[in-house]
Amino acid sequence: MKTNPKDLALISEQLNEISTSILCAIRTKGLQNVFDYKTEHCYRSNYAKRVAVRKELIEPWRNSLLYVDINVDDLSVELLSFHSGGELSVHYHSDAYAVITFLGEWEGVPEPDGAFYVFGSKNDIHPVVFSKITLQVTPGTLHDFHCLDPHKDLYCLSVQSKRIDQDYHRVNTLPE
Repeated sequence: MKTNPKDLALISEQLNEISTSILCAIRTKGLQNVFDYKTEHCYRSNYAKRVAVRKELIEPWRNSLLYVDINVDDLSVELLSFHSGGELSVHYHSDAYAVITFLGEWEGVPEPDGAFYVFGSKNDIHPVVFSKITLQVTPGTLHDFHCLDPHKDLYCLSVQSKRIDQDYHRVNTLPE
């Protein structure tokens, strides 16, 4: 993937457009009609789940993604959910760009009360005070998401190139 600043801006623009399109689909069609729940699987010791978007919703982006050297088949567009408990899994993607949007009542899930995200370093912890916060995660940026409320899950829409399972590097020690 191209990683100079101009190319990252173009990649960001494409992924943000896809994210906006999927968010609109969620709000008008509902989660059940946007995501393929046959693809649902747990990870992070069963404290998190991933569900892929229905392929027909990202297929229209195939040609425009080629402009920024992204094959639509190498794109992860997923609903992520995080349960309370479990340990932090601060990680980075060495050659992937991600757009993460926290979801809430407009998208048919609980508001993200009691959730937080780590972004940049172990001291850079932010509460998710409301849904619709969108993070632009550039290659190499440390990040993680966590839910503290045992009665709620944290839900995010993730649009990422390369696929999450192709570029995931957990960090055992965090920089200050």
